[in-house]
Amino acid sequence: MKAKALYETICNALQSEFEVLLRTPIEKIVSVGGVKVGEGVRKVRLGDIVIDPGFDGEYGKVKIWNHEVASETDKKQLGLF
Repeated sequence: MKAKALYETICNALQSEFEVLLRTPIEKIVSVGGVKVGEGVRKVRLGDIVIDPGFDGEYGKVKIWNHEVASETDKKQLGLF
């Protein structure tokens, strides 16, 4: 499902965007939008995101899925140093 269609499906089923982002239980979001959307909203609520501010006419970026951190935590320790 495309992003806009999924957004509209979620908002139509669960009230407004702000209600979904701030108050709707994650379980309800998962039931309508899927696990990844529910996990994304959970991460935003907890502040577990990376915000890169924009500058000089460049837009800032919000990263919910920080793949660099995820790949670092997946690596096993091979030695003490």
